[in-house]
Amino acid sequence: MSLIEVVLAIAVAGFVLTAATSFVVSVSSIWSTRAERYYFEDHVDGVMQFLHSSFDRAGIAITMDAISDNESSNEDRLPEVEVGIVESEGESREEARDSGNESVSIMMASDEAIAWQRLPGASSYEDPLLSFELNALPPLLNAPAELPQHGGARVYLHFDRSHGLRYLWHPLLQETVEDIDDLRSTQISGLIKTIEYIYWDESLEQWEIETEPLEGDGQDQFLLPRYLRLTFVHEDVRDVRELAIPVPSRSVFLF
Repeated sequence: MSLIEVVLAIAVAGFVLTAATSFVVSVSSIWSTRAERYYFEDHVDGVMQFLHSSFDRAGIAITMDAISDNESSNEDRLPEVEVGIVESEGESREEARDSGNESVSIMMASDEAIAWQRLPGASSYEDPLLSFELNALPPLLNAPAELPQHGGARVYLHFDRSHGLRYLWHPLLQETVEDIDDLRSTQISGLIKTIEYIYWDESLEQWEIETEPLEGDGQDQFLLPRYLRLTFVHEDVRDVRELAIPVPSRSVFLF
């Protein structure tokens, strides 16, 4: 082979290798971008599902009450428990028996499942946080080994732009809760950049969106919003979601 043929062969081989390398890099970049886009969507869906589940279980406890002595002594008969009636905290189970209710609900709901509360040890000038109780710890919240997982927890919804959204919480069976140092922190999402509060203005009959909680008529009281608006941001992609805050009702049956 002449020198010209060798140079041409090397040039053609170099062109083919360059094209093949460019093709492989392009395909890898496409798959990487696609996986990253779906990661963001899956992350947003997972966070909203977790928050929705936490809000639905807030302030609800399971009460395992004995039925009656006659029913408990009869081993051949299954206990008849009226499932689904909400029992408020204002009426104890003993009062329910005295009023003539032979069967007691196994569900007990708090009057204020989600409410504004300040962190333990916080000053009066600090803004309160949305807080609620869970009757059982979700897998994301790891309690110490010496405390049972079914003991429940008090949770505070904490947000700042640098860390995103996180849970500040402590087990209900924890003996000492005096300040924020006694709380545990669990990251929920670092991609949440803003949280807005959506209120219904009865006087104007319209929705209002606030960046800070609205104060009520009384001193040191804050109004509970109807919805939370969360804005997720990842690079140049934004996703805005709304989360309803459940309002318990004594007149509604659970099915």
